[in-house]
Amino acid sequence: MEPHGVPLRLAHAIPVQAEPRRPDVGGFRCVYAVFGAVSPDGLHWKSLPEPLMIQHADTQNVCSYDVDRRQYVAYVRTWQVDERAPGFVPDDADVWIGVGRRSIGRSVSSDFLHFSKPEVVVGTGADTPPSHVWYTNGKTTLPDAPDNHVMLPWLWELERDAGSVWLLSSSDGWTWSRVPGGPILAPGPPGEGDGSFVTCAGNLLAYPGGVWGIGYTGVPIPHKYPGRDLSRRQGLFPGVEGVSGLATWPLGRLVALQCDEEGEFATVAIVPPGERIRLNASVLPTGYIKVAVRLFGQTEDLPGRTHADVDRIIGDGPAIPVTWQGDDIVNHDGKPLTLRFQLKHAKLFAVEFE
Repeated sequence: MEPHGVPLRLAHAIPVQAEPRRPDVGGFRCVYAVFGAVSPDGLHWKSLPEPLMIQHADTQNVCSYDVDRRQYVAYVRTWQVDERAPGFVPDDADVWIGVGRRSIGRSVSSDFLHFSKPEVVVGTGADTPPSHVWYTNGKTTLPDAPDNHVMLPWLWELERDAGSVWLLSSSDGWTWSRVPGGPILAPGPPGEGDGSFVTCAGNLLAYPGGVWGIGYTGVPIPHKYPGRDLSRRQGLFPGVEGVSGLATWPLGRLVALQCDEEGEFATVAIVPPGERIRLNASVLPTGYIKVAVRLFGQTEDLPGRTHADVDRIIGDGPAIPVTWQGDDIVNHDGKPLTLRFQLKHAKLFAVEFE
């Protein structure tokens, strides 16, 4: 299906959701907790005896070590509630209902033992219908770019009991925004193995053949259909099994800045890690991409690095060189600069330096 670090003390660590203690077992109320497991090699695991957090987080908990913050950062299910929500209330002897709207929370720890209380980092807002919730998080980073945080969560549309995967981005892992353009991964036709909804999990990785991929699962039956009556669920699409595999995109092409007519923009000030610019782009023969270089704080472009000097870029490729009268050296001398782009009939997916 092709859709439209180094820890402080442990080499590997994962969070897992423990089974709740049901009210009919010893008279206890239902309690959810997230436990952890550690490993020196990623193959042999040992469960930690104490919970990492007391949290109802039974869906796709993700934890990794942030080398910039020097903390373990976990993304878990959490809930949007306030002081008027009564918490968890009994529905019958076997089922407990959570009050609030499903959301994505973030918790941190310096030792993978003591985690902070999860705080909501992705939740429904004024632009979200009341019947929609963010369900799974699919938190990962761009390949070879650990400071480029992305999520591929499932937006559960309760009115259809289905939904698609969207792309969210963040520069710090805390403040998130939805990337415009619609779902990044949508279900297939009804009756197919992924005809109801799809979810993503794991790391977004680069694979041979020039593609990025992440694990996905597709389900043919609506999420709660029809409640907990398994006999009716099995009769909806007899013989149709769910599917799983890799959702893939061309290398670096999760999202593009698309210019259907003519437009221009400038980057924030950066100190390039190299002297050459390469563009992951697709430009029609009737269009162009032009790049000018301006040192930070200056009012004029660098001599010889203006829009008038740049060689017109057309074509399609993951690493198209930017040149000015045949020369591809930026000549920034390690100083911060901004890149000024002019585009026409073009899609710009990424800018890289070498």
